[in-house]
Amino acid sequence: MQNCIFTNNSCQTGDGKNTVFVKFNANGSKFYACTFANNENSTDRTVLFEWGSGTLKNCLFWGNAGGDIGAGDAGNPPIATYCGFDSNQSSQLFYSTGCISTLTAGNTFINPTTFRGVASTEGQKTESANANWNLKTASPAIGAGSNLSGANVTTDITGVTRGIPDDLGAFKYNSIATDIVEKTTNYTVNSIDGQIILRNIPVGEKV
Repeated sequence: MQNCIFTNNSCQTGDGKNTVFVKFNANGSKFYACTFANNENSTDRTVLFEWGSGTLKNCLFWGNAGGDIGAGDAGNPPIATYCGFDSNQSSQLFYSTGCISTLTAGNTFINPTTFRGVASTEGQKTESANANWNLKTASPAIGAGSNLSGANVTTDITGVTRGIPDDLGAFKYNSIATDIVEKTTNYTVNSIDGQIILRNIPVGEKV
């Protein structure tokens, strides 16, 4: 999966339920240049990568609330390299190389949402629709990534050619999000299901 955005998802009930649950396949799933921001969970992990030799590279984790980002099998976590985290999140459950933890509310995105989880008011819905997840000038995520051309990731979510060194997240710095088709889906999360399980999401899909 590459150039995907996971923003403002929420899970409020259910022990062991995670807002974004990523199930690696037996051969190891790969996430390149994805953005996880302002997701929320009240009882468990906000983003949980289940198990096994998965790869996270040039991904950006920011503003997620609730449990920490982690792996279902702490003894065999996915490998995160050249990923960015904010100060409230830790890469402790990943084998990290080249990761940074200097992302803040003021230095990362041009116009992020100011709330976590699903928009519940008209004002938040408007804010979500107008959010801009492009990197702002002087963001530490600019140029903090590794070269992904070997993984055939040469453009960002808008189709702009990526540079070397690459930027973190789905958007290359200074790209313009004019050709993204956004789909909005409302999920009802209950104490039985309790989580959104991501399967077979097309490349470039915004979630």
